[in-house]
Amino acid sequence: VFEWEIEKVKKDKSLIWVHEISRVIDNSKINKSIFIACQNITERKQTQNKLIESQQRYKLLYENAPLAYQSLDKNANLINVNPAWLNTLGYKKEEVIGKYFGDFMLPESAELIKKSFPLFKACGYIKDAVFKMVKKDGTVISVTYNGNISTDEEGNFKQTYCNFIDVTERENQ
Repeated sequence: VFEWEIEKVKKDKSLIWVHEISRVIDNSKINKSIFIACQNITERKQTQNKLIESQQRYKLLYENAPLAYQSLDKNANLINVNPAWLNTLGYKKEEVIGKYFGDFMLPESAELIKKSFPLFKACGYIKDAVFKMVKKDGTVISVTYNGNISTDEEGNFKQTYCNFIDVTERENQ
């Protein structure tokens, strides 16, 4: 059995995608035949291409955003961070993914996360929450967090989507 997807030109010069399957049927008493089946998969290919383009746009937006973005799991562990997050705090991605979010804060802010994270998950959003974060070099900065949660089909918590803004200069004025 041989299978492949190929783009073909129709008589009217338009292009379509075709999924083809061929199989050699061996009836040694009579002869060998080749069975070929074709299915037009143009719509599926177009949908796949749109999905890929959408994912690429999202990734470019996320990776090049001027705000620091992060996602947390149900235990407030970092699932994902963007380059602005890493640049602001001075870490590499492999140093933070899977770590507890409070590990990057002063103890009083980490305690606040421990107490407020269940409330955040329950109400579905956080707005203008101020925390003291510790950069890799030990510098303490003040940040304002905003975010939402996402849920699965049954309404169960899935993860957070948050951004923060460094407001240290604003606080020091």
